[in-house]
Amino acid sequence: MLIQPYRSDELKFAYCNRVFFRTRTHRRKGIASLTDFNAKFLDELLQPYDIRILEFESKESDIQGLLSLKPTESIATAIRRSCIPNPNAWHWKRTMR
Repeated sequence: MLIQPYRSDELKFAYCNRVFFRTRTHRRKGIASLTDFNAKFLDELLQPYDIRILEFESKESDIQGLLSLKPTESIATAIRRSCIPNPNAWHWKRTMR
């Protein structure tokens, strides 16, 4: 068996956490603007945090998706960052234009 010599600083491990999330509106009340919420828009919001969107789906009453996190990112923080804010809030309307 051939064993190649290596230094410990040459090793780089690639691993991540994958998290499925699903969020529903209060009382499953339909909000038409949720259908405009897409993976590209969410990916732009999460890019500064190194969170990637692998899968995403949005309907009038809920959104769901699969996120890829770096090992240092906590799952609770990632979900909090990826969940949509109150659609009636001013910053939500401003960013959806």
